[in-house]
Amino acid sequence: MPDYYDIVKKPIDLATMEGRCVSDLYTTPQKFVDDFALMMNNAVQYNTVRLTFYVQWYLLMGIRKCLIAGITGIQVIICNMYCVEMDFF
Repeated sequence: MPDYYDIVKKPIDLATMEGRCVSDLYTTPQKFVDDFALMMNNAVQYNTVRLTFYVQWYLLMGIRKCLIAGITGIQVIICNMYCVEMDFF
């Protein structure tokens, strides 16, 4: 992916996030959530022609919003279906 850094200006990946967790660099849960959202947004930005990545990102963002709201288990599925149906993203 020679053009990745031309398109994505703030790259982040799971290995970097894991390193930050191990090193206790996430001082709040929100900082972890922000990096996760950045990673998903980067994937969409770079892979705009691949619908699969967009759909996965869309669903993961819905799950993330549900989890932040304290919704867990089967409620996440219901919340995510509702958010997608209502286009709350």
